[in-house]
Amino acid sequence: ALPRTFVDEVDGGWEVGVDVSNVYRDTIRISLPADDRLVIKGTGRTCDGWGRCRRADLDKAYRLPDDAVLENITFRYELGGRQLVVSIPKLSAAGEEEEAAAVDFAAAVPDADGKGGCRASEVEASTAEAQRQAELEQENARRAEQARRQREWEELQEERSLERIRRERENVAARRRALEVEHLREHERRQVNANRYRRHHPQQQQQQQ
Repeated sequence: ALPRTFVDEVDGGWEVGVDVSNVYRDTIRISLPADDRLVIKGTGRTCDGWGRCRRADLDKAYRLPDDAVLENITFRYELGGRQLVVSIPKLSAAGEEEEAAAVDFAAAVPDADGKGGCRASEVEASTAEAQRQAELEQENARRAEQARRQREWEELQEERSLERIRRERENVAARRRALEVEHLREHERRQVNANRYRRHHPQQQQQQQ
């Protein structure tokens, strides 16, 4: 499955999903400003098939419903850390009566199965291993692309070398045929000259006989 960005209503609340496959894990921030918005930010990079990379910042903001219980918001990672899912419970589902307000998240590092809780102003999902893994995948993709381009270049050079050899052989054969034709013409000219000489000097021919 591929990571995706979504907002789904589920039993007891909502879930917000964000594709973070190109975002460094230790730069991801989840915050709740005073205007009842869920803000998700992070820094990363993307690379194309030619190994060229550029900065790709994550900046998402979602307006939260009035009955969202901000204090019980949790998050988890799925798809090997490429998908961030934030769970927002409803007021009725959580059994809370106090008014929803902007609160601080507690920083929480995901556990082994990719889940984590939060209760303070900012969630710092910092897992250096995931960042290194993402960089390693990008580096492997870049090297694979370079290797492919190198193979294509070598194949092209080999084709050009074979073409040069073929042309050289054709040129040698053409020169050989031209020399044979010239030799045949020279032989014919000598034969014609000899016949002319015999016709114009019959006495010398008889004396030689």
